[in-house]
Amino acid sequence: MVKLLAECNSTNCLGQVTDLIHDNWFSVKDVRLDPESRTVHVPFSRVDEGSGREVQAELQICNAESFQCEDAQKIQRYDFNELAFYPEKRLLEIRTGIPTKFDVKVEGLLVKVLSSLS
Repeated sequence: MVKLLAECNSTNCLGQVTDLIHDNWFSVKDVRLDPESRTVHVPFSRVDEGSGREVQAELQICNAESFQCEDAQKIQRYDFNELAFYPEKRLLEIRTGIPTKFDVKVEGLLVKVLSSLS
């Protein structure tokens, strides 16, 4: 079963999304753009607050036109720090604790966090 933890379509709610993903780790090799749905999928693991168990989760960036996710440090795994949206550039920046470049060009802001529950 998949649960929608957050959905954000304005800069006012990006803090809520950041709170859910902050300090969780993802692998750059797992990041992908689905051209049909125009969604960037970023799978990661997180601790479920209710059960205390580690569960699979996913950050979804919708309305995506392109993305750039570099393995600048050659370590493949990075931790989420925060999200920043620049509407004039139509750019969502995923900032990480370990410096790297992770930008998504979007038609409009729509970000979701989903979690798999067993």
